[in-house]
Amino acid sequence: QIEQDPQFGMLDGTRLRDRYQQFTSTARELLADFRQVEENFRSLDRSAREKIATWQGSRGELLDELVSTRANIDGSDQ
Repeated sequence: QIEQDPQFGMLDGTRLRDRYQQFTSTARELLADFRQVEENFRSLDRSAREKIATWQGSRGELLDELVSTRANIDGSDQ
């Protein structure tokens, strides 16, 4: 079809602006999602460091606790 009509698939100004707005909206949403994931990661890191610093049990128990936290992370949507 492109050989028959070189204009095939071309967007007019209105459609082009609409696509651009969709693109910028999606980009903003992705950036917000990545910021949220980063904040969650920092929070989990902080929590793990606090556990390590204040842990009173054995190293094995600490490791079990940290690994169980990892399992919770694997099960999350983020």
